[in-house]
Amino acid sequence: MNKMIEMFAIDGWDTAIVGTAFRNGHEVLVYDANKIEALLAEQDGRQEEYDDVIDLLERDDLGDNTPVFIYADSKLRDEVIAKKRGNLHLVH
Repeated sequence: MNKMIEMFAIDGWDTAIVGTAFRNGHEVLVYDANKIEALLAEQDGRQEEYDDVIDLLERDDLGDNTPVFIYADSKLRDEVIAKKRGNLHLVH
């Protein structure tokens, strides 16, 4: 039997969804914040819409259903890998 999962999605930002994550045991959508900013720039630079949505999500009582926003940073990733490669311990 399939269990119905409820997630909060933001209209118009579907192409910025990169996956899901868990927040306190609840599955939530994960958005690429850089992609959202690019989408809004294509729509006549509507950065204020992004800021308004983020403010709303911070004030609204979505609790554990609030989406996650990530800023992909390959430079940071590469720095972490380079500095910690010798200290990594893989656990299976």
